[in-house]
Amino acid sequence: TAEIAAAVNCDLTIIDARYGIGKSHHFKSGGIAIKPDRIIISGDMLAADRIAADLLAEYYDGFQVEMAAPHLDHAANIGLGAAGRDDVIIKEAAV
Repeated sequence: TAEIAAAVNCDLTIIDARYGIGKSHHFKSGGIAIKPDRIIISGDMLAADRIAADLLAEYYDGFQVEMAAPHLDHAANIGLGAAGRDDVIIKEAAV
């Protein structure tokens, strides 16, 4: 939850989004493999979560960013990071 994240207050967030699962958290429950092929690294944990939500929506039709909005907005309201998507700057690099 956002309150736990606030207590930890990390300086760097890394999300491995090379592969993911849409629809369910497990393949046994009908999860669908997706391959965004990205690694998200940010000093703002909420910015990282916002980008991860964008990627999930892009690669899995059953998800819309609005589905995560209550959680993302709550985290922003308690000061965890980027208030909105417009507050996020993306820099991409190929490896």
